Amino acid sequence: MEQSKACTKCGQIFPATAEYFHRHIKTFDGLASRCKSCRLVDAEKYRQNNPEKVKKANLDYYHANKVEIQKKDKFKPSRQPEYAIRYRAEYYKKTAEKQKAASRKWRKDNPERFRDQWRKSRARILTVYSEPYTDTEVLALHGTKCWLCGLEIDLEANRLIGADGWEQSLHLDHVIPIGCNGPDVLWNVQPAHGVCNLSRPKNGIIYR
Repeated sequence: MEQSKACTKCGQIFPATAEYFHRHIKTFDGLASRCKSCRLVDAEKYRQNNPEKVKKANLDYYHANKVEIQKKDKFKPSRQPEYAIRYRAEYYKKTAEKQKAASRKWRKDNPERFRDQWRKSRARILTVYSEPYTDTEVLALHGTKCWLCGLEIDLEANRLIGADGWEQSLHLDHVIPIGCNGPDVLWNVQPAHGVCNLSRPKNGIIYR
């Protein structure tokens, strides 16, 4: 049976392992008396209250281990950008499928955040002004009818193009298109059907 241990500061009981009571402090079991969280809080307080002592300790450590530290510094990406680029490319080759799978899973689990990031990236590429907004804010301001055809939008439909029913799903359409230097802000966005949004001419401005 795994032994447990209580933190002397917060009183919480954790498994008596180095994962929770890391670093050796002179105790009977070779583990710290305080849990990891309490030690981190105390360490941060000490750094804030004793900046000069911390600075001196860091300098002393650097001078005592100067040769080893300088050897490690030689291989930092900032010191060898060509090596870093080659290393990242090789690493991506080895883990490409794993990274793509993780990216697809994240997009599926966080559709709202993905759409928000995609809008920001698009606005940055086209050098237009952008402000954060959500689907809820757009619907609260403009309602749930398509601003192009005037019919109700199916808010439960899959918004992914090509999925069943995506034509009646919710898309956020820019009144002044981003391609015409329209800002990516709440007042310039209206709810629309997916099919209405994609069939609308993107090089023209529609006034209602």
